[in-house]
Amino acid sequence: MIPVVLVHGIWNRQPRLGPEDAAPALAQAARDNLTRGLARSGAAAPQVAMAYYAHLLTDEWSAEAQAAAAAQDRFEDLNGRQPAEAAEWLALAGAP
Repeated sequence: MIPVVLVHGIWNRQPRLGPEDAAPALAQAARDNLTRGLARSGAAAPQVAMAYYAHLLTDEWSAEAQAAAAAQDRFEDLNGRQPAEAAEWLALAGAP
């Protein structure tokens, strides 16, 4: 499981990248910053993942594209350890 999930603000929108490319690009940039900052203390940067949603907050993303993406993002489509990790994360977040 990735120990740190980052959530960006609308100003981190990446209009030249699709959401599948924007999330890892922003995560890598954040990890690079963490690595530089934590190096001063001798600590290692953790693994990070970015929850990217800026494309959902614009009028530029068509309803068809939104529907297609929503159809692909289902809990039932998780594989391997992903369902257990998602359930653990949800439990830690206080989900019923």
